[in-house]
Amino acid sequence: MEIWKDIKGYEGCYQVSNMGRIKSLSRKVWNGKNYFWTSERILRPGIDRDGYFLVTLSKNGKAKTEKVHRLVAKTFIPKIGRASCRE
Repeated sequence: MEIWKDIKGYEGCYQVSNMGRIKSLSRKVWNGKNYFWTSERILRPGIDRDGYFLVTLSKNGKAKTEKVHRLVAKTFIPKIGRASCRE
């Protein structure tokens, strides 16, 4: 079963699934002249030179390219306390 969660920093705009898919949510967007509504859709990832899947996420007119596996890990893997080498 596919589980969708908001991407941290992009809440209400993008979601990531536990299966590695990225979804752009339906929302009002400014195109420089006026607002328009975008419909919900699954993003098609690109591939970087090392073979990792990439997506470009934008917020407030600024775009940022993110690796899909990192988005999945940050969202679905709980943080483990840092272990000290001195313990």
